[in-house]
Amino acid sequence: MRRLEHLIKDVRFNSDNIETSRFDDINLLKIFNDAQSMIQSLIVKRDSSGKYFPGTDLVNIVASTEEYSLPTDAFAENFISSVSTLLSNSLYDPLPLITLKEKNIKIGYIISGSVVILSPLPSSSITDGLQIKYVKKLPTLSYRVGRIQSYISATSITLVAGYVDTDFTEYEDFVTVVDVNGVVKQAGIRVALFAGGVITTTDALTGIAANDYVVVGKYATSHSGLPDVCEGILTSLVNRMMFAYSASSEFNIESMLTADQRAIIEDLFARADHDVKYPPVTNGEFLNY
Repeated sequence: MRRLEHLIKDVRFNSDNIETSRFDDINLLKIFNDAQSMIQSLIVKRDSSGKYFPGTDLVNIVASTEEYSLPTDAFAENFISSVSTLLSNSLYDPLPLITLKEKNIKIGYIISGSVVILSPLPSSSITDGLQIKYVKKLPTLSYRVGRIQSYISATSITLVAGYVDTDFTEYEDFVTVVDVNGVVKQAGIRVALFAGGVITTTDALTGIAANDYVVVGKYATSHSGLPDVCEGILTSLVNRMMFAYSASSEFNIESMLTADQRAIIEDLFARADHDVKYPPVTNGEFLNY
């Protein structure tokens, strides 16, 4: 999907809202993110397998510790696809989901709130011993502040000339670094100060590079993680929401989708897995011919 700034231009053109007096870019960010959340919710409702928004988290197992936090970017606590333990050579064995009454009686795992509970209690520590597969919540959409010229870990990020010269710290305390396609490289970088194209931070900076981009938000991106086929639905929904906001502050976001758009989402994502579920019967005697 195209970068957010291009989508905003399309929305302003289609809604005849070229001027920003009614909806500035910050207001549009909220509308875009509300619309993205609604579309993702509808997709996940039709297919909760994790095919379209897959996430995998590797966690160290600690001896005599039974509770492990779920990934912070999980769509919801009940959208965990599988929990597996390491066998060997990066092979993982899925655990069965059990109930609290079966804890320490059967081998398996329990989801309780925002943690995974292992049964029985681990007797030894294993690096990356636990693999959690889940449906991932999409990063929030945000605009590019600028392109990275250089950085010093736990000190600062210096942006190339031409950065957005607006003090975003008035409404957000964190930034995320992404690549040119919006793939998150480091999230949750706390900002102490932004001035003169320099972001001051005390956080360690890892996995980022010159020419990466900075976007505003704790877990954010410049490109929507929705499937590309949803781009037109997203911009159309944002347009309808803008008109609805102009008329009233109270409305149902889901009702903004047209019947055709809802049908597209339901048809495209109702069955994500097209593999043959049941092999054809080829035994002639069984078929009586």
